[in-house]
Amino acid sequence: MAAAGVPLERLSRYMGHSSIAVTFDNYGHLFPGDEAADATLQEAYMAGLDAGTASVAGQECG
Repeated sequence: MAAAGVPLERLSRYMGHSSIAVTFDNYGHLFPGDEAADATLQEAYMAGLDAGTASVAGQECG
């Protein structure tokens, strides 16, 4: 189900787990993230800090 793209919340319910944490602890490794996109976001954030500003979801911080 994970490989087919079933969201973790529904998988948890289908498996009968007491919480989504139980499902994530057991099957979280089967849900790959987008590490490259995450790294790009982090780099952009850090570049904003270096420039004296940073933005979160399009809003300037700092």
